[in-house]
Amino acid sequence: MQRLHDALKRVQAVKPVLTDLMQDIVTPARSHIPVSERGRVSLVQVDKILFMRAEQKYVCLKTLEREHLLEESLSRLEQEFSDSFVRVHRNCLVSRAHILSFEREGAMGDGQWPVRLRGLEAALPVSRRQQHVIKQLAA
Repeated sequence: MQRLHDALKRVQAVKPVLTDLMQDIVTPARSHIPVSERGRVSLVQVDKILFMRAEQKYVCLKTLEREHLLEESLSRLEQEFSDSFVRVHRNCLVSRAHILSFEREGAMGDGQWPVRLRGLEAALPVSRRQQHVIKQLAA
């Protein structure tokens, strides 16, 4: 019993060191996202995704060709792909590489700035809370 107690003490002494080492490990973002569909798993290339939008309990991945549904949280995807995607709305991340422009709509004082993406006809709304993104990307 004493040997078990000593072993547990040694593990407790090493645990903080291991925790620090684990925090320093940075996992690279995936290049493909697996999507289940009708009993098959397809791989969607991340650099082909125009935007990711939360819809109910799914996230819709939009490419030029089609839309895919994914059961991951938008905030988790934002953390992983923060270098490639930017949040423009509480429910939407857009690809930095596919942004064409932000176009002002409405009155001068409180106009909206929807984002236009390469290959997509409709503009996506940018929430007032996220309009700082426009300034960051313009700088």
